[in-house]
Amino acid sequence: MIKRVALAVISVAAGALALAAPASFAAAAQASTTSSAAPAVDWGPNHDGWHVHLTNDTRFVAQNISVPFDNVFHAPAQIQPGATARDIRGVKSAFGGPANMHVTYKLSGSQDSSGIPVEVIVYVRSDAFGGVSATCKVQRPLKLQPKGYHCSVGPAVSNKPITARVYTSAP
Repeated sequence: MIKRVALAVISVAAGALALAAPASFAAAAQASTTSSAAPAVDWGPNHDGWHVHLTNDTRFVAQNISVPFDNVFHAPAQIQPGATARDIRGVKSAFGGPANMHVTYKLSGSQDSSGIPVEVIVYVRSDAFGGVSATCKVQRPLKLQPKGYHCSVGPAVSNKPITARVYTSAP
């Protein structure tokens, strides 16, 4: 109990000291916090959510799998073999610009040599300074790597759509 009273007295004293500080000291503290603001980033068409173009170069239909917290605003239910979905959209970040997202598709009827279905996942991440990271991976359930399936991602730039391609290697 005595410890709590002592902490309360110290807290009140620190607050009074802050109120009594000279205006020039307070102005200097305020200037230092505003000078560290992030520069404006040119998000281009991604300003309200990532634009992702996914090309399905397999012989299987890719079917969208919605998962919690994927931050996907819109993704077509299917991508036919040989087609490119140009309307995959993420959501806007509460902090401005696009929110980090991942979109998942299952290749219907696809199986690797073990007979287990294959999924394609495209991840897009950014930071407040315009840095972008885009990755794509092909996996089976339990995050096992399937054989013969590959995924590639084009250059990741803050003001351009993200392009990804899923394909199979020659038998």
